[in-house]
Amino acid sequence: MSEKLSNTVIVSARIPPHLRERVRDLAKKNGRTFNAELVHAIEIYSVLIGENSDVANVELLDAAFSTIRELSDLIQQLHHQLRLKK
Repeated sequence: MSEKLSNTVIVSARIPPHLRERVRDLAKKNGRTFNAELVHAIEIYSVLIGENSDVANVELLDAAFSTIRELSDLIQQLHHQLRLKK
């Protein structure tokens, strides 16, 4: 077994289909495997919440991500409308 695999564990997780699709799409966009994209997302999340995270920090972070998602959706809608006008 390679050293890389010997430092891993197998985890089985259940996620909603829409999240599976988002992870798959992000993995393709970022040139990663599905698994690598999940690991990357968890690593980013753990850095963002930090070692001294508490419920308030997590709620604040979730609110920030929600706002970012809403802005991203709005930008995509505007982009689509602009493409239709051409």
